[in-house]
Amino acid sequence: MGSLQSPDEADDSPHGSLESGYASASSSQEAVADIVLTKQHLKHLNQQLQKLEPQDILRWCTTTLPHLYQTTAFGMTGLVTMDMLSRLPGGAPAVDLIFLDTLHHFTETLSLVEGVRRRYPSLQLHVYSPAGVDTAEEFAAAHGDRLWERDQELYDWVAKVEPAQRAYAELQVKAVLTGRRRSQGGKRGDMDIIEVDETGLVKVNPLANWSFAQVQAYVKEHKVPYNELLDRGYKSVGDWHSTQPIKEGEDERAGRWQGKEKTECGIHNPKSNFARFLREQERKKAEEELKQSAGGVKELVRKSLIPITAFALGTWQVQRLGWKSSLIAKFEDRLVREPLPLPPRVDPSAVEDFDYRRVLATGKFRHDQEMLIGPRIREGENGYLVVTPLERDVEGERGADEKTTKTKILVNRGWIPKSLAAQSARHPTALPSSSVTVQGLLRAPWRRNAFTPANAPEKGEFYFPDIKEMAGLVGECQEVWVEETMVPDLLTVYDRQAKGIPIGRAAEVNLRNNHAQYIFTW
Repeated sequence: MGSLQSPDEADDSPHGSLESGYASASSSQEAVADIVLTKQHLKHLNQQLQKLEPQDILRWCTTTLPHLYQTTAFGMTGLVTMDMLSRLPGGAPAVDLIFLDTLHHFTETLSLVEGVRRRYPSLQLHVYSPAGVDTAEEFAAAHGDRLWERDQELYDWVAKVEPAQRAYAELQVKAVLTGRRRSQGGKRGDMDIIEVDETGLVKVNPLANWSFAQVQAYVKEHKVPYNELLDRGYKSVGDWHSTQPIKEGEDERAGRWQGKEKTECGIHNPKSNFARFLREQERKKAEEELKQSAGGVKELVRKSLIPITAFALGTWQVQRLGWKSSLIAKFEDRLVREPLPLPPRVDPSAVEDFDYRRVLATGKFRHDQEMLIGPRIREGENGYLVVTPLERDVEGERGADEKTTKTKILVNRGWIPKSLAAQSARHPTALPSSSVTVQGLLRAPWRRNAFTPANAPEKGEFYFPDIKEMAGLVGECQEVWVEETMVPDLLTVYDRQAKGIPIGRAAEVNLRNNHAQYIFTW
């Protein structure tokens, strides 16, 4: 690990930190990154890269910066960057894309994605949306109508900043390519080619020196797909509710957040600003809760202690509590139960009400019916999620041949590297043949979004868990999805990865922001 500057380079000047939130050659802001850049080194690099064309800057990035990604909203500059990367000679490493789907993009922007996929078929696109919601309607239900009008900073955090931080953490991002240019004005007018933000993330602006006309000329020359809104007077396209066409002679980004002093979306503002904002939000919530929940806390504790006694009966009952998610989080540890045996028969319609319930299921894995979902990246490495049917006896039920009836459920065993996708490449312990007891979380799996390709089971290709489809392929399988859990011990993870034993998820309850916690009674 390293930092942007060494202690003897510290500058106590009140002008040491930039308003933009990025450390540059003229700032003393401290940042920590796996990519070590001293202040002098950063200044030198910017002086040298300033003289280069974008293609040369991109070539330098792909050969120098580890864990490099491109963040894009499919604006013109981002599309030009994407095209330039595809044309780099010498087999330059591919750079994956991160797209933050705020759920409020123009239809034209979403349609553009398909054109980009066709033009660049090898492109890897990672889509991140606001936590716990999949549609604009769900977003409004969770956060209220027109949040961007009521609280712009909260909207930026929920729709952009938190998803970006989640993406950077899950993908182990150390450096990103952006589509920002100085000619866009505002805080971008004096930015460097390379910046380091206060979290240590390296941000590279390869087209910083280009004008809109240069970008437009490149798009025309190379027939790069672009957003059709640009032909209708738009020059910078963001969410539909904060983007307008501009007039002749106006800055490119004049159509963004018209009538407001705001010039940047949340992901390019200092993280410290959002930290202060969140602390203020928490303070307000705490005051509100103190007024409203004095009696409710006692009731919540009482109900959380009700014993669960009849899980095996298979009758699932749930009482929803109308508590805010912030209050629920404080009592999350009291709501976690010991894992319980999964009933032989489970009503699929009840599963969503038991998201994240810890369960035990005993049976034999049907490795001959294994399905791989992917690609999925873990710590920068490509791989797959291993989904294996677990065949179980249904006690008390017998078929026409007087044998005990068997049924199956789908178990997401966890992640394996791409190199061990073939079962023959894995260690024998990765494919247990005897009876096993799986401990995991009963889940309602994620749904396909607009950017995920359709499954092609006839080719053995799965991109998302379509439970109904998968259960039908397996046969005699309930539409039940369990995610196997494990203790995230580093040595165990290394051993599993080497042998091709799926790396399961941690056994923890992650509460969605727009759901109340459940108290279970049986």
